[in-house]
Amino acid sequence: MSSSVVIVGGGITGLAAAHHLASMTHDDVAITVLEAADQLGGKIRTSAFAGRLAVDEGPDAFLVRMPSAIGLAHSVGLADRIVAPTGASAAIWFEKLRPIPDGVLLGVPTSLMAVARSGLLSPLGMARAG
Repeated sequence: MSSSVVIVGGGITGLAAAHHLASMTHDDVAITVLEAADQLGGKIRTSAFAGRLAVDEGPDAFLVRMPSAIGLAHSVGLADRIVAPTGASAAIWFEKLRPIPDGVLLGVPTSLMAVARSGLLSPLGMARAG
């Protein structure tokens, strides 16, 4: 008797769930991933922006320091596409491309002075952040 599983969402979580399920089941389980967008990957993608050929977008980029991420890349046949860290830094587009200030950890300001110097927030925004 065969069974079917439908995964709604082709973002990184849906794709990882489909891969995990496929690795744990037999050929008698049909796995379907449904995605509303025209491409898989969800919020994580790479595209041209602001005169640069490749800009990683999304809430997180692929972290090569995470053993589980490296293991997943190997298991889905993408190990040859892993690129070592380049020393590139993250940035925010706000009227122009601005580096993320040193005083930000996971999007939360840890140093208001560093954020103030960045020009990313208005004086009112700085007051609210404080």
